[in-house]
Amino acid sequence: MGAGVALMIFNLGATPTDLLLPARIVYIGAGVGLGWFLIGRVALAGVQVHDGGLLVRNPFGHRMLRWDEIDTITLGRWYVLFSNMGSVRLRDGSKVPLFGIQHTQSLFNAGDRQAHEILERLNLALAASRA
Repeated sequence: MGAGVALMIFNLGATPTDLLLPARIVYIGAGVGLGWFLIGRVALAGVQVHDGGLLVRNPFGHRMLRWDEIDTITLGRWYVLFSNMGSVRLRDGSKVPLFGIQHTQSLFNAGDRQAHEILERLNLALAASRA
């Protein structure tokens, strides 16, 4: 929500005075929409382990993946615009991104292995389902 409010305030400051009222309507709508998307969709992204497989919650939808559909679970780049994130390669060759598992490597968190540890646990669950 903070990013949406910041965008709204910035745009209102850059708007000519004769367009102020229509701009307020548009920018308030954009700010609320962006805030809803960031809080309501992106923040709730994740992966849940169930007996039958993985429940993948991404910003644009949810999908239940059965263990027998999954080939591998890895960490890698999902298109050029996204950081390294988890992905599931299915046996049919398609890939499902795991937006809830992202690995950002920077100067501030050079030793962060949290995403790797989560994927190791998911791969252990995958191996256990095949045993």
